[in-house]
Amino acid sequence: MQKTEKNSWKTLSTIALGVGAASLVTIPLAFEVRLKQATQPLTDAWQHLPIEPRRSTLLGVSYRSPQVAVLGLDARATLQTLLAYPFQLIR
Repeated sequence: MQKTEKNSWKTLSTIALGVGAASLVTIPLAFEVRLKQATQPLTDAWQHLPIEPRRSTLLGVSYRSPQVAVLGLDARATLQTLLAYPFQLIR
């Protein structure tokens, strides 16, 4: 029982030391950050810009099974869903 308490205390002190060291490093960086008002007000003008046709550029998707697995998705169902879209290029 005593070993677990010592290990827990050692782990907590190591974490506290790491957090303290990280905060000492980030404090000078925090003083460099400056927030100010935008020089131009935000608008929705970008929503009304015309879109040029893509001409010879192919629209595609890259299917990567490791990323699908990390996201917890079903690989076969995800691929079938992507294949239903009109992509010209699939990697």
